[in-house]
Amino acid sequence: MTVAFVTTAPEVLGHEDVDRPLYEAAFARAGLALDHRVWWDPDVRWDRYDLVVVRSPWDYVVRVGEYRRWLRSMDQLGTLRNPAAVVEWNLDKRYLTELGSAGVAVISTRIRRHWAAARLPLTAQVV
Repeated sequence: MTVAFVTTAPEVLGHEDVDRPLYEAAFARAGLALDHRVWWDPDVRWDRYDLVVVRSPWDYVVRVGEYRRWLRSMDQLGTLRNPAAVVEWNLDKRYLTELGSAGVAVISTRIRRHWAAARLPLTAQVV
């Protein structure tokens, strides 16, 4: 079985995926081939993968329309782990309020409509 992890170009990501050695070793032990592929790379042959998993396509936020089109094209192949509709639902973080309203425990979420006026305090630091 050949699996593709959908990701962002390394220069866009800006840091190494610290989990990568762990899951690559696990895939190797299971006898699975694993490739990391940038979602917008026109040279990727998505149809050659048995399974495609959205991992870290963080630059979708600046290319949302293109990303949505890519998701729909992947949905047609039938190898995308989560259906495009589920991934698209997660693009807009309002899904957290929907889950919260349904009784699912979620992180405290506020929806801001006017970002230009927003001042978001940094309360945590990633180390």
